[in-house]
Amino acid sequence: AVVSTQSTGSLQVSKGDILNLNNSDLIACSVITDKDAEKRFLVIDTHQLILVEPDNAPGRLGHGVVQFVAPLQCVDARPDKDNNRALVVSIEKSPAFTAPVSARFLFEDHIRCFAAKTRLKQGRESLHKLKGFKLCHLLDIPGYQHNTEEQSAGGAGPVSELRMSQMSDETLQG
Repeated sequence: AVVSTQSTGSLQVSKGDILNLNNSDLIACSVITDKDAEKRFLVIDTHQLILVEPDNAPGRLGHGVVQFVAPLQCVDARPDKDNNRALVVSIEKSPAFTAPVSARFLFEDHIRCFAAKTRLKQGRESLHKLKGFKLCHLLDIPGYQHNTEEQSAGGAGPVSELRMSQMSDETLQG
């Protein structure tokens, strides 16, 4: 089945899935591990880091085959101290990974590297806020509000920005 990257916010993408990459925000990179280096496109979804390889099958222009998927909450990206075009990406141990995974993502220039680092950081923060909102909603904790103004202005990204408003320590402990 072909999945559009525009709709992956509610779908779990798996290795081998074919993604429609048209109108997607992709960043080309080389993924360097201890074993080899491979060209991939980095897609940062609302819940996942996805690495895709272009699908060269006839009639599949603009599509890619998912080669790697990791939960965004488990991803940590840090600049490589020796190369400003590289990120050291670590994936913590999780139900999907029995052991931590680490690789260097090498980009064409430092601007693309910075953009990838920023998107990963913002995606993790948005996911953390979304989970906090859902948890507070389930526990009926007042004061945690979903901010739709920024999203309608285009500033919130793939996951709506959430804000804590006037939540006191008593509310959190009570």
